[in-house]
Amino acid sequence: EKRVFREFYYHIGRVIYLLDAYDDAYEDGKRGQYNPLLAKHGEAAKLTQEVRQELAETIELSLARAASAVSLLPNNDNTPIVDNIIYKGLPAVTRAVLSVPPTALGARQKRRRFRRGKREITYESI
Repeated sequence: EKRVFREFYYHIGRVIYLLDAYDDAYEDGKRGQYNPLLAKHGEAAKLTQEVRQELAETIELSLARAASAVSLLPNNDNTPIVDNIIYKGLPAVTRAVLSVPPTALGARQKRRRFRRGKREITYESI
């Protein structure tokens, strides 16, 4: 059971870490702060559609690994919540985050949508 949870938590944490790194790439580059995606690609402008697609695939694989791990556990009261996170919540957040380019324009788009109170996921799929 420990190995199952270790695998599950590792991959969920990895997804969140990668999404946060992408979401913060423009600001981190502007401020000179460390960002793993910038360390690999150099600058936010180099996070092209191709890189975003690769990142989406990496995240999808991690979600599949998390789902595989959690499927080894017996069902309990939390199973519907965990399934919702793995199969609906994180994929929707991934599409939302990766649909906005990590540029000044993308940062403005995110701020504008947040200020207007549109916190629901309205971004188009990548």
